[in-house]
Amino acid sequence: MKVSLLTIGTEIITGEILNTNVQWLSDRLESLGLEIVHHLTVPDQWDHMLKALDYISTSDVLVLTGGLGPTRDDLTRDVVAKWAGKDLEFSDSSWQSLVEKLATRGRTPKGSHKRQCFFPVGCHILPNSVGTANGFELKTSKHQLIVLPGPPKELKPMWTDHVEPRLPKGTLTPWVKWQIYRLPESEVAERFELVLSEFRDLEGVEIGYRASPPVIHVKMRKNLIPDGFEDRIQKEFSANWKASE
Repeated sequence: MKVSLLTIGTEIITGEILNTNVQWLSDRLESLGLEIVHHLTVPDQWDHMLKALDYISTSDVLVLTGGLGPTRDDLTRDVVAKWAGKDLEFSDSSWQSLVEKLATRGRTPKGSHKRQCFFPVGCHILPNSVGTANGFELKTSKHQLIVLPGPPKELKPMWTDHVEPRLPKGTLTPWVKWQIYRLPESEVAERFELVLSEFRDLEGVEIGYRASPPVIHVKMRKNLIPDGFEDRIQKEFSANWKASE
């Protein structure tokens, strides 16, 4: 089951704000055993958004963040509906919730707020417990689209409360991680793979290396680690070893 993350926002493209959502969502998806294959960010522009959806359409689950506000540059709901061949319809329940939420803050809704209450026909609305922009889930014959607001304080509770229970179960096993000290990354990789080749063919084995001096971080999927390998690799790097996480 493959997942792609599409972030929408000119303010991210131009470097005005840091995209922390993609790191947080990736961590959550990884913990669910789902394979993440794309991180993509585009500005609030119709053509770029449509092309991005086409590009990531090889995935099963498409997670979009941003562009659900009440202003002219908030195009996500319109673009998703167009891409999926759906009309938009007004949600009375979302409007009532928005009116009540603003009232608790001593505010009255503007006409532009009604934009936030249009959703593709047939979607499942995801309530926003913090802000005024509800998200939505839209299923097509090939895809499950999850569309979320951009602000992290709104996105995170929506994800944990309403999205994760609706996601398919993943099949990826967790990473096993090691830390090896005071050696060059190239030497660690060469010795690590030489030891692994004593146990199995290296074809199809995903090994990750990350240098953060003086530490080299190494990781492998748990289901790909042969019996006896961890003891052997610890002996290989005994002078530079830290136990796996």
